[in-house]
Amino acid sequence: MYEVAVNGPRVGDIELAPGFTSYHATLHAQAYDVTPLLHQGTNTIVVAVSDGWFRGRNGGQQVRNAWGDILAVRAQLDTSDAAGTVTVSVATGHGWLARPSAITRADLMHGQATDLRVRHAEEPGTPVRVDAATAPTPSWAPAPPVRRVEEWRPHAVTPLHGDVSIVDAGQNISGWLRLRNLGDRGAHTRLEFGEHLSPDGDLATTHLDLTASDGTPVPFSQVDEVTAAGKAGEEFEPRHTVHGFRYVRVTHPGRSLTADDITVVAVHSALERRGWFHCSDPELDELHHVADWSFRGNIVDVPTDCPTRERSSWTGDFGLYASVAARLYDIGGFSRKWLRSVRDDQLDNGLPASFRPTRSACANTRTTAAWSAAAPRAGVTP
Repeated sequence: MYEVAVNGPRVGDIELAPGFTSYHATLHAQAYDVTPLLHQGTNTIVVAVSDGWFRGRNGGQQVRNAWGDILAVRAQLDTSDAAGTVTVSVATGHGWLARPSAITRADLMHGQATDLRVRHAEEPGTPVRVDAATAPTPSWAPAPPVRRVEEWRPHAVTPLHGDVSIVDAGQNISGWLRLRNLGDRGAHTRLEFGEHLSPDGDLATTHLDLTASDGTPVPFSQVDEVTAAGKAGEEFEPRHTVHGFRYVRVTHPGRSLTADDITVVAVHSALERRGWFHCSDPELDELHHVADWSFRGNIVDVPTDCPTRERSSWTGDFGLYASVAARLYDIGGFSRKWLRSVRDDQLDNGLPASFRPTRSACANTRTTAAWSAAAPRAGVTP
């Protein structure tokens, strides 16, 4: 995954770019208008790169390096003149440098750690490797991108003990927290995300632990960490990960934490709403509300089974739910993008694998009717 900055400011509002595809066959590009960010003289382009789906943990088995172990960037800056002639003014190549960033750990499933004291511009940098990785020719995604679609203050912030508080987002979502009041330079804050509280009010996640096929325990973990630089107004927003949660256990030594210090951010594919439901029965309205948010929590660029411990795009799940989703949202582009992965990863015997995209050993070579029928049930031709 990547984020781009030009002369300091971040470019665009797309999250988790370039999105999740079967990277051996399909890779989507993104384009941004950066005209307002450029100026006369020297301009600086910075691309922050992290493991994402390509090299990070995937699925219930949390397989790593599913598509490869080398991260790479392909980028170019196009300019056009008054006649409309487009020129590639800058492109990735031998003149670029690699430096460590303030992001010291980033995994879509396990979370992100950031040390705001690190200033990448002060690092000397090393020459990049060119042509060390291969990739398919980029294409444009038919689906709307992932964005920060909704933000609000938490429902409650409850002191638990000492310097530990429980944040209640008020709703189970896919997303993250934006945090301010980070403390003095060197202050360390830890955020642990989950969906359930124990009877004593603490965060409970052991019910989300799994066991790998070889018997190895796979403990559930969604943890963000930030070390403050001590600057006025600094914030922490971990945009190289995403969490399924309602509750967050925040350890914040030496300072109090209030709802005004926290913003809950819902993050998923920015689908256009097309249908609504309301009736005279409040319980039925609530059931619809829960079903809607359950769908929204499982559309982070691909349709998934859960936003927490597995996040696999099972063909049977979306194949069954697509007709319901189509009554509430425009899922045409979203479905076409995912069905491309279903086609990219079709098994040698002709069957669609049970979940896509994936390159792990978890890809089933046997399947059942509901899973195999996902393509026609999704309602869109691949």
